[in-house]
Amino acid sequence: MRTVLIDDEIACTSSLQIELNTYCPTIEIVALFNSPDDAILYLKANPPDLVFLDVDMGVMTGFDLLRHLKDISFEIIFVTAHENFALKAFEYRASDYLLKPILKHRLIESVERVSQKIQHKRAAEKGQISKNEGGEQRAKAQVQSIPIPTSDGLEMLKIMDIIVIEADGNYCHIQMEGGKKLMVTKSIKEFDQMLQSHNFVRTHNSYLVNINHVKKYVKGSGGYLVMSNGSTVDVSRTNKDKVLQYLIPN
Repeated sequence: MRTVLIDDEIACTSSLQIELNTYCPTIEIVALFNSPDDAILYLKANPPDLVFLDVDMGVMTGFDLLRHLKDISFEIIFVTAHENFALKAFEYRASDYLLKPILKHRLIESVERVSQKIQHKRAAEKGQISKNEGGEQRAKAQVQSIPIPTSDGLEMLKIMDIIVIEADGNYCHIQMEGGKKLMVTKSIKEFDQMLQSHNFVRTHNSYLVNINHVKKYVKGSGGYLVMSNGSTVDVSRTNKDKVLQYLIPN
């Protein structure tokens, strides 16, 4: 994969270059930049397969850099010392978000994930995947996750596995497929903004649900939903019509 490294600190691009050359043989580093402005000019003329991008680069952020580009055809892995930008990175469809200092196994996992995604994309474009297999492979390649801060870094949660998000003040409780539960220091409003385009709907001030996991709607003043894990979620009277539109689309 043709790869570009962008970080305002020379030591960071140098150490990342060494780690990639050592642990990730699929990576071909074609350029390194410590100036965001120089990186923008290069990316406009020479779009790579993958960019490792720092978030805080002094004169501008990695997000500012991306806003200077009309077409972003490459995959992005953000590399930063700040975990609080993880949800923002998701808005730019980042493939991953690595915290400095980068752990060896996380770097290898991240590169392998991007490599598989690019391979499936190229194979589909060349017609090397049959029609039936192509849909399945592309779906796998396009599986999206959201980064969730944890005590030791970040955990990538598959969106399709999230069943219910319940508000609890400035926290949220997340119910996952398989029985896993998480408590996250993010507001339900933030999750609502991120997941609106992924078949999630706000049923109540306190609940955000994945429509794909709804098993039953029970009538009432607002009613309630029965989810795939057996939990029930209240539907407020004000949100009832919106929820039913999701369940019974025109």
